[in-house]
Amino acid sequence: MALVEEIESVKEYQSNASIKDSYQDLWKKAFASCFVKVDAEIGGQADQELVAPEIVDSTDVVALICSSIMIVANCGDFRAVLCCVKEPMVLSVDHKPNREDEYERIEATAGKVIQWNGKQI
Repeated sequence: MALVEEIESVKEYQSNASIKDSYQDLWKKAFASCFVKVDAEIGGQADQELVAPEIVDSTDVVALICSSIMIVANCGDFRAVLCCVKEPMVLSVDHKPNREDEYERIEATAGKVIQWNGKQI
């Protein structure tokens, strides 16, 4: 349902010629908003107690396929791969803490990246 709402939002923006965002930027915002809404629905809200916060994590991958375009978004370490004529084509980038930008994002939001058996988690 969250994605349907965001698609409707993108349609409204497209019909408004004064919006300066590019088509790609609109879809980035729509998927980001969708992920935030779904996270809130499953217990990510600040005023709710998580069942097992020490093991809670979220990952998701979404592909919207139309007649002439495919839009892919991912959250966490889910990966989207398209196999075309036996050749894999990576469509997303994993959000892993060993990526410098992801590490910085986690730390900036008061999260903590820890080492566990030689791996960052």
